[in-house]
Amino acid sequence: MRKSLRLAGTLLAVMGAACGGDGDSDSARSAGTSDADGDGISNADEGSKADDADKDGIPNYQDLDSDFDGISDAVEAGDDDLSTPPIDTDEDGTPDFLDTDSDDDGISDSDELDSKFAVIDTDEDGIPDYLDPDSDGDGINDRDEGQIDSDGDGIPNFRDLDSDGDGISDEIEGNADPDMDGAGNFLDLDSDGDFVPDAEEDKNGNGKVDPGESSPYGSDTDNDGTPDLIEIIAGSDPSDAKESIPLGDFYFVLPYEGPGDSRAKASSYK
Repeated sequence: MRKSLRLAGTLLAVMGAACGGDGDSDSARSAGTSDADGDGISNADEGSKADDADKDGIPNYQDLDSDFDGISDAVEAGDDDLSTPPIDTDEDGTPDFLDTDSDDDGISDSDELDSKFAVIDTDEDGIPDYLDPDSDGDGINDRDEGQIDSDGDGIPNFRDLDSDGDGISDEIEGNADPDMDGAGNFLDLDSDGDFVPDAEEDKNGNGKVDPGESSPYGSDTDNDGTPDLIEIIAGSDPSDAKESIPLGDFYFVLPYEGPGDSRAKASSYK
């Protein structure tokens, strides 16, 4: 029965063309060619002849990439079942094949392809980047990481596991902002604003305060009342409250405002 209906639909289309029609009326398409471009999305779901999402002169129902994002409609459809509507990943009312930012992360689908304009899955979680709100799987949303390349290593932040290049992974650093300078820890080279770079506080980048290290996220790691910077300059262990600066020594810190250097210089007197 299904085969005879298709045959009848084809016959109707041919007759329409012979009578001066275009052979592609709504009734002909619904009866026969229900997916004119073979992309797995029905003509009905792709719209009328007037619907041309990317304004390339080819109506959606004949366009293999209706939104011109570099990802075929067949891939963005979600499946090849014409009876099911095409998927809408971000549930914004626009199906993926017409949505230039399918996961609504602020990065266009085309910018989430690889350098050869192929679909890529950076964190290998089974979800391609253009549908993944956290493409590198570091626990920080792509929307927060953005397309910029903070450390200049050629990898945009949303795919970079260490966006600021301080040797501590974004997953460990997170997006908190303890020094309230407007930069999340994963982008801040001095997360606690104590003038000691994170790379020096957590030298092995394991996210733990090991002996001789200090916390990148607090200015007084051992809570002994003496800032980490002072203890480091004095040669005391900033992670050990039992260690103290020798009596009789006086240390002071002067801000250093040299080019590109926000750290502090220190002097000591006996």
